[in-house]
Amino acid sequence: MAIRDEQQPPQPAAARISTGLSALRAKFLDELPHRILRLEGAMIALRNDVPDPDAAAQIKNDLHRLSGISATLGFEEIGRTAGSLEARLDALPAKQQSSAIVDDLASDLENLLEMMESSLP
Repeated sequence: MAIRDEQQPPQPAAARISTGLSALRAKFLDELPHRILRLEGAMIALRNDVPDPDAAAQIKNDLHRLSGISATLGFEEIGRTAGSLEARLDALPAKQQSSAIVDDLASDLENLLEMMESSLP
């Protein structure tokens, strides 16, 4: 009596990639509220009477991560906007980045947050 191998045949590469991207997209959407809150919190920390020096670095890090993954997962506008904001911050000396976020980039960051919120399921 022969023992049958009941394992499923391997999926084609395209199907595995599609399944993997779907899982990453779902994870991205699950984490999006946390990303929004973290960006909003960092912006508030920069607007305080005594700004948090780590807040600008946190915003830059979040923008970098958003620009890297968003477009891959189908959120092209979020990725482009985050990348543009990151590039604008990178063009400034580190000492000017906090004030630039508050003074010059605040409305663009608010637009990014609105895009992120509208992407929520």
